[in-house]
Amino acid sequence: DLAILTLLVTVIGRGNVAAVAISAFSAFFPVYFTIRQGVKEIPGDYFHVASVFKAGRVQTFTKMILPSIFPNLVTGLRLSFEFSWNVLLAVEVIASVAGIGTFISSSLGSSAHSLTYGLAAIMRVGLITIAIDRAFFERFENRIKRWR
Repeated sequence: DLAILTLLVTVIGRGNVAAVAISAFSAFFPVYFTIRQGVKEIPGDYFHVASVFKAGRVQTFTKMILPSIFPNLVTGLRLSFEFSWNVLLAVEVIASVAGIGTFISSSLGSSAHSLTYGLAAIMRVGLITIAIDRAFFERFENRIKRWR
């Protein structure tokens, strides 16, 4: 994984734009694969019923496919959020972009006083990620799963 990140940093370049672009690129795949799995889980009879009722492509998508894959979409967004945070921190360290990843990296290699700040930054990132995950994604995902 780090080899791919290093390659992407080399191709895209260094800077904040590269960090955001690589993080967004990495967030695509969890969403894609969970949606793909959600579409595979739709029973084939649903598509047959849609064709019997002469539903068009747009109506089939909006009335059948989208509601069926919505729980998978939310799960994919949750995974992407957590994954993109990790990738963003790694890209900041690799590309030497000014950010919390670089701060953590430089703090861990310095004195004991700086080490305390580095560990506090790691804890802060972890707590923020967990808080957002629990406050938003977990509640929303549980509500969606009840609906399904």
